[in-house]
Amino acid sequence: MSPEEHLQSAAESFDTVQDKREIDQLLDELEGVFEALQPELQDAAADLIGRLHDKRRALKRS
Repeated sequence: MSPEEHLQSAAESFDTVQDKREIDQLLDELEGVFEALQPELQDAAADLIGRLHDKRRALKRS
């Protein structure tokens, strides 16, 4: 799977991930391909990574 496909897959999974393990798996995947992404996609990836971190923090509070 290409880095762009990883980003697309993670974005599609965002709404369905429900636990910390799933979020951590997506974060690992995104952080692993971040540097290989085309520069114009890195902002979108960084935004998604930030939103996943926010979602993970929200789960810790509940």
